[in-house]
Amino acid sequence: MARKPYDDDQLIKALAENMLLVLPYFRKKTFHMDSVKERFGLSLSQVQIIAMLEQIGKMSVSSISERMGIAKPNVTPLVESLSKSGYVLRRRDESDHRAVNVYVTPSGKEVLESVREYLAGEVSDWSKEFSRQEVKTLSESFAGIAKVLGK
Repeated sequence: MARKPYDDDQLIKALAENMLLVLPYFRKKTFHMDSVKERFGLSLSQVQIIAMLEQIGKMSVSSISERMGIAKPNVTPLVESLSKSGYVLRRRDESDHRAVNVYVTPSGKEVLESVREYLAGEVSDWSKEFSRQEVKTLSESFAGIAKVLGK
């Protein structure tokens, strides 16, 4: 069943304004993905691919592209780089030999866990200026964003 378009103009304008206000804080206040690239040699997109594969299991490059909102020609070199590093494996689909699926490897899971631990340390550092309730509110807000936008 198709949803009706949302018609509350004030709410939509407030959402748009809040998006503009919050985006700069991600770079200023939260962790810096540049440090992940320096430490682990992985871009944010590569980390996201590994995390998706860990969560979902296997995906085609087209599915990764669609889910990330990145053109397939841009996803292919990311997957190839991850494959050369041993973090993902490309394998022909057993039921459709034309299709190729991408899987996360044990090494990919290990590096993802290391990235998660590193990011948790980064979050711990910058979140010290907030109360426990403020950190909880941020966490719940991010979970809500992921749930709504992940549909």
